[in-house]
Amino acid sequence: MLRKTLRSALVGVASGCAAVLAASGPALAGAKAQSPTITYRMATTGLDADARGKLQFKPSARRANFRLLAKGLPVGSYSLDLEGTSVATFNVVHNPRAKGGTIGKLNLSQRAGTLSFDPRGHNLQVSQDGSAFLTAHFPMTLSEAMENVVIEAELDNPGVIAGADGEAKFVSKDGRSRFQVDVENLPADTYSLDIDGTVQASIVVDESGEGEIRFDSQPPLLNDDDDDQGENDQGENAEADNDSDSSEMEEMVLPLTFDPRGTLVQVVRASDGAVVLDVVFPTQPTGENGEENGEDQDDDD
Repeated sequence: MLRKTLRSALVGVASGCAAVLAASGPALAGAKAQSPTITYRMATTGLDADARGKLQFKPSARRANFRLLAKGLPVGSYSLDLEGTSVATFNVVHNPRAKGGTIGKLNLSQRAGTLSFDPRGHNLQVSQDGSAFLTAHFPMTLSEAMENVVIEAELDNPGVIAGADGEAKFVSKDGRSRFQVDVENLPADTYSLDIDGTVQASIVVDESGEGEIRFDSQPPLLNDDDDDQGENDQGENAEADNDSDSSEMEEMVLPLTFDPRGTLVQVVRASDGAVVLDVVFPTQPTGENGEENGEDQDDDD
């Protein structure tokens, strides 16, 4: 009888321990799990077209870290602002190997007590004396950062020039956005590209009747030595991927300082102000729109 009682007691203790371990197992695993690093580019505001910025955030319950790499900014002291409030400062110094001849770095760590914010879902900017040079709306997840947005639209012909045709295209991924407008069957002349009534650039149409203008939130530049970042945590060489055609496009690409989505895009003849092509540019993707390399990173641990 005593032996049966002891055996029952031991079985009960073992069952209780197993239940405790089973309950704590997922929690312990969750504490050790880490989300992939999110890498995202900053867009130039146009104040300095050579300015470049790249952000990296490694989510973790206790060891989160944040990095900023800036190139091409004038030498001096800068602030990293989150929703308009400064959260850190850093210096930009001369570096002949860096794009634009200057470089600035910021490394913040939760473990070291220097990281006091989570950038996900927030607006960030690099500023100096109240003037913003670089901006970014940091994504919530890796899949959001990697989403490839493509929007295309045919330009409408209001009838001023018979046969005139054109198209506009917007692409965005990893924080880098590009917009281009191509026109054809127009008389050789100079035309302006207006966005919601504001002139953004001139389009020169040659004797072939064709013309184009391109914008980039990070216009391609030569002298791009991105050795500080190398291959990013999304499994691709981001700078090499986006600057591969820089030698061909450098002279014709302007800084993209506006968002064309939902705006009235017009091609206007400079000589008399006549609108020869126009369209209300779509807000939703119309082309290939996919997510690559990654799953939603909803956990902070």
